[in-house]
Amino acid sequence: MEPATPSSPDGERSTADGERSAAAAVPTPYAVPVPPPQPAYPPVPYAPPQVVVAPKSAGIAYLLSFLWLGAGNLYAGQLGLGVALIVTNAFLMFFGLIGLVSVVLAIVVVPLVFVGWLVLFLVSGVTAAGAVNQANARLGLPG
Repeated sequence: MEPATPSSPDGERSTADGERSAAAAVPTPYAVPVPPPQPAYPPVPYAPPQVVVAPKSAGIAYLLSFLWLGAGNLYAGQLGLGVALIVTNAFLMFFGLIGLVSVVLAIVVVPLVFVGWLVLFLVSGVTAAGAVNQANARLGLPG
């Protein structure tokens, strides 16, 4: 047997006189390429994400309180007071409708319900506007 020469491009080995041997025709396994080492970068300082919050408007809070009792307080973030005022509004509407059933009840109940609504609308609007101003000041926002 003659010494083998380097491989040909197709993976077979040939002998000194140019013959190719069958044993040398076994392909070599493919080598997995090794990725180049990654350069060591310095750590990037972490900056916390900044949340952008638009300032709330005291006028909108007052308007919402006028349109629906307690809605301005919900807008201002006063959930408990907002829900309590909405429930109170439902009772006032119920008593106002009962007052419309008879003339005697209408004379007594409807004015009381109307005065109650006016007082609660003013209180709701003022507390909602104040809560909006406090929330904006707490966040460092204008208005």
